[in-house]
Amino acid sequence: MLMLIKNFKCAIFSSLVIFSTLCFGDDLSDGVNAYENENYALAFTILEPLAKQGDTEAQFYIGLFYGAGHGVAQNYKEAMKWYRLAADQGDSDAQYMIGYHYDEGLGVDQDYNEAMKWYRLAADQGDSDAQFYLGVHYDEGLGVDQDYKEALTWYRLSADQGNPYAQNALGLLYETGQGLEQNLKEALKWYQLAADQEYSAAQLNLGLMYEEGLGVDQDYNEAMKWYRLAANQGENAGQYSIGRLHEEGLGVDQDYKEAMKWYRLAADQEDVDAQYRIGLMYDNGQGVNQDYSQAMMWYRLAGEQDDEYALNNIGVLYETGLGVDIDYKEAMTWYRRAADLDNATAKLNIGAMYEKGLGIAVDNAEAMTWYQLAANQGEFEALYAIANMHQYGRGIPKNPTIAKIWYERYANSEGFKKESEGIDKTPPVGAKRNEIRDASSLLAWFQWLASSPGNIDAQYRLGLMYHLGDQVSQNDVLALDWFRQAAENDHADAQHMLGMFYENGISTPTDYDLAVYWYKRSAEQFNGIGMRRYGAIHELGRGTPIDHLEASRWYKKAIKHGSIDALYALGRLYETGLGVHQNYTAASKYYSKAVEKNHTGAMIKLGLMLEQGRVRKPDHKKALEHYRKTTKSSGLLEISRSQEHLYKHVGKQHAERLEAIISNTTIQKYTNVKFGHYYALIIANNDYSHLKKLRTAVSDGQTLEKLLREKYGFSTKLLTNASRRETLKTLNSYKKELNENDNFLIYYAGHGNMDPETKDGFWQPVDAEETDDTEWIANDRINRIIKSLPAKHVMLIADSCYAATVMRGPEKKYSVKKSLATLERMIGLKTRVALASGGDEPVIDSVPGAKHSVFAAALLNILSENDDVLYAGSILPLLRKEVVYAASNAKLQQTPEYSGLNKLGHDGGDFIFVPKILRNF
Repeated sequence: MLMLIKNFKCAIFSSLVIFSTLCFGDDLSDGVNAYENENYALAFTILEPLAKQGDTEAQFYIGLFYGAGHGVAQNYKEAMKWYRLAADQGDSDAQYMIGYHYDEGLGVDQDYNEAMKWYRLAADQGDSDAQFYLGVHYDEGLGVDQDYKEALTWYRLSADQGNPYAQNALGLLYETGQGLEQNLKEALKWYQLAADQEYSAAQLNLGLMYEEGLGVDQDYNEAMKWYRLAANQGENAGQYSIGRLHEEGLGVDQDYKEAMKWYRLAADQEDVDAQYRIGLMYDNGQGVNQDYSQAMMWYRLAGEQDDEYALNNIGVLYETGLGVDIDYKEAMTWYRRAADLDNATAKLNIGAMYEKGLGIAVDNAEAMTWYQLAANQGEFEALYAIANMHQYGRGIPKNPTIAKIWYERYANSEGFKKESEGIDKTPPVGAKRNEIRDASSLLAWFQWLASSPGNIDAQYRLGLMYHLGDQVSQNDVLALDWFRQAAENDHADAQHMLGMFYENGISTPTDYDLAVYWYKRSAEQFNGIGMRRYGAIHELGRGTPIDHLEASRWYKKAIKHGSIDALYALGRLYETGLGVHQNYTAASKYYSKAVEKNHTGAMIKLGLMLEQGRVRKPDHKKALEHYRKTTKSSGLLEISRSQEHLYKHVGKQHAERLEAIISNTTIQKYTNVKFGHYYALIIANNDYSHLKKLRTAVSDGQTLEKLLREKYGFSTKLLTNASRRETLKTLNSYKKELNENDNFLIYYAGHGNMDPETKDGFWQPVDAEETDDTEWIANDRINRIIKSLPAKHVMLIADSCYAATVMRGPEKKYSVKKSLATLERMIGLKTRVALASGGDEPVIDSVPGAKHSVFAAALLNILSENDDVLYAGSILPLLRKEVVYAASNAKLQQTPEYSGLNKLGHDGGDFIFVPKILRNF
């Protein structure tokens, strides 16, 4: 588009003296010469007396002194006083300057009507500058109704006098056809006249005429000549245009570095187009090292001047996390700013944000609205997006016939034709609009679109259609082929789908190495699903060693890039403490976010956490709501059909189970049972002063304390890294705290030892020494305390070496029927029992990568999954199965033991774990 530089006033103001034809006497001539030679003090001394004597020209010059601040303090009001004196005597230059001051509001209130009055007085005397400005006012509608014909009249009067500004303005009217019939040759003539007078704006416009071949044969060399002339005068648009020719290789060899040099010159003058282009070059790594931070900086500079393309690209950087942290809300803010300036691509991007639910709730209807707005402006990718919405029924009824119409529009669009130059443009059989009847024609269109080397998305979509059996017979062999084609052409979604085929052996032999390869390529393109699956490969150890920490890192990246399944996966890691610190609150947060996106697996996990009270008190009603939601399909591509089916099945089972609990079928059995109060003391020692430090004891104790308190309703006390004195003092305190119907659990995790001569066992607190047993606590001391406790039911659980030495008796063979009568009988019998992590032997603290000891992990798992009355004796076989297996893998022997402590008053009862929901419903 050609340019009319409208801010000519300062140039005219400063050059007015030089170009004006004035007649002065000798004194006046001396004063004028002194002014032009910038000897302002002498000039003022000569001219001021003449002005006071009424000399018109001298009065005008004194006005210039005050208006420009030459030799005197700048004072617009004083300048206007002298201009008026000269103007009242008919001086056209003074009349013009008064009009200029009213135009700009210098020393007076801005007043276009008053400005035009004075311009007209000067113009009527043939003043070309005043004639030009009258033309500007009519051209732009300043103080008058816009009138191109009237503007043309005044521009022509001024141009005929050789005024370059008017000649350039006249050229612009002829070029655009405003106020007269468009005439490019006439426009070229007037631009040439102005350019020959070294007017930079006209030189720039002349260059554009030659570049675009308007009114003249296209000639990039001639365009470059005029751009350089304009640029040499500091014209930023000329500098920008030179840069653009070098960037695009028009008339010169393509040279990104030379382009960058000229863009920077223009950008130094705040040229918005140059700022945007520099950002683009850093974005794409053209002529400079790719640097997204630099790209962002230049885009922001252009965005501050409301460049719609820069605003959109800032949104893209925030959406993709290039040079900045991913921030979907920030991306949406920038997209909206660009869309407000009518940027079609930004509207397309807003539609995609709504469709994908990035930083905002999924809203397919809103997505369709934005896609339609973008399509109406010729954004051809929006045509494709609309076709997809119709094909898959997103926000609108599924309709392959209408989808095909939109695919046809996409294929016939100029944008698609440019992207697919050189391919067969012949539509497939049955592709004419009046022949669209069924899905087969849609398939034909997709096959034709996919045949384009540049249309990799169609290749991916075709693979998806075959994989899902969407409007075609399900065929994973064909799906694999299309996914492979698109993946090899760097389609990120196709790459993670191809990886899934190799990982799961779908229509190809299972190959974890290839799965890793394709997942990694997808992840490197910042594809959220690719990142999620690449993380899962590390979690499962398929084609790469098991690495939960690395898995968690990729899940976090995937979440930033919109992966819903990654929310579920990361929640699971936080719940289990694999690769991250165990944190039920964090797990619940990620599950909740996944549930908001309709993830069925997360519904089950969140339901279990709500049911078990992992974060707050149990909420069976909300848990049941989540279980019931799993009956509906999630519609998430990230979840395979087999996985979706499994989630539905498990969700249904949990719903039926919880419905039974809520309907009191389980709870009602225990309504009248008096279980008594539950207390627990957990002692967990890691940080030993003289013995080897342990790694998991404190973590075991902390997790058990929370589980007993939140799920089972125990009043708990946790001692970590306790001394001998602190341990014994706390144990003894329960002699006063407990009552005869209470239940008391003691859990010890720490070092233990055994005297080889006497076979006596000991706990070793954190102040214990290796060979000095002064600070050791003998089992006999523990037993005396247990025997003296008033509680009816006491259980000791010891996870330490030689823990079973506390028992000193045969193992209890446990078998009891789960009936209400048996339960009440067990509650009535005094209980003193012990559960040891191993026999008279060393036990395993932990295995590499685990957060808990082998024994504690198994115990916690059993207690976590229990939903009914659980007899302590029934725990043993479950514990042994897991602990013995884990110990054998570590080439050790460890066998948990359980027994009644008959010498301490055991009378045949058992310690009973009861979820608090069954006791306090």
